[in-house]
Amino acid sequence: MATISYDKMEGTIWYNGEMLPWEDAQAHVLTHGLHYASSVFEGERVYDGEIFKLEEHTDRLINSAKLLDFKIPYTAAEINAACRDTVLQNNIVDGYVRPVAWRGSEMMGVSAQENRINLAVAVWQWPSYFDPEMRSVGIRLKTSKWCRPDPRTAPVHSKAAGLYMICTLSKHAVEAEGYDDALMLDWRGQIAESTGANIFFVIGRDAGFKQKRPVHGNNINDGDPSRHCIAGRVAGEASDNGLYRRGNGQAVEPLV
Repeated sequence: MATISYDKMEGTIWYNGEMLPWEDAQAHVLTHGLHYASSVFEGERVYDGEIFKLEEHTDRLINSAKLLDFKIPYTAAEINAACRDTVLQNNIVDGYVRPVAWRGSEMMGVSAQENRINLAVAVWQWPSYFDPEMRSVGIRLKTSKWCRPDPRTAPVHSKAAGLYMICTLSKHAVEAEGYDDALMLDWRGQIAESTGANIFFVIGRDAGFKQKRPVHGNNINDGDPSRHCIAGRVAGEASDNGLYRRGNGQAVEPLV
């Protein structure tokens, strides 16, 4: 994790088509995305200078915006280029990419038909959420009192900032009790995910191929890391059987 405040870090941020010094990438206090959560984002990992599943992440970012009834004013190709350029500008070899789009400050109120849609891309060094030793012993979870919302009540398939409010509440609550993360159930009481990662099972092996059984529901964000794991391309990171979590910017972590 960063040892200084994120607004004090050094580097450049891609902001509405320009590369700005880190400290100059600012949004006004009356930004609609801050007050009404009209913001969507992605979390992407850089390995050896390459962004993992960049195209899939960008497609999901664009779709998330559509679900929040706004259109990002850049094509997928332009967003991909912005992400790659920002990684290069900041000399990131292994790190994290955060594209974020939001409604601006032109109108204040629930209705924001005329607000500008902004897009920024920031990158930084960000190691694993948890100590690497936890991969062998597992992380401790406690079930949150908060549930992932019914898809009739929120755009649950969007990676929208507002949907993470209960994740922060849940993680803070369980950390105060000595746990590492919270297990989120859906509105039906079924396993959904953890606060920042998908949950999936690993059941047996067949000639070295790990068979994945996702824990899915129609209120869960479609996670790229989960689909990648389910496709059987994450090797040597999980035992024969068990329950695991993986999220954007996270390694496969066993759960206890």
